[in-house]
Amino acid sequence: MTSFTHVGENVHFSCMKAAYSQRSIEKAVSEGRISARDIALLKEFVNERKVSVGISLSRSNKITFTLVTWRRFLPPFHVMTIVDFYDGIESMKRGVSCKGTPFKQNTRH
Repeated sequence: MTSFTHVGENVHFSCMKAAYSQRSIEKAVSEGRISARDIALLKEFVNERKVSVGISLSRSNKITFTLVTWRRFLPPFHVMTIVDFYDGIESMKRGVSCKGTPFKQNTRH
């Protein structure tokens, strides 16, 4: 059974599925963009945020999508340094999306 969480009337969709973030991870794995170790660290981080500050399913999915996408600009998470992180941010700011267009302003901040 799929769980749904209502995210509000101002959102262009009415239900958020937990499976959305899992599909994002599975696609990245099938394309060789993310490792099992990266997935474990990503899930550990998201689960910690759920438990410690009570983030919503929508926020959990957003964090997952962002970290999976950022992996294009970063080394494996378990070896990443703060310098790698800052370099990744700069690369993302200069990079293009999968559609071949520059990232939108809200993505670059």
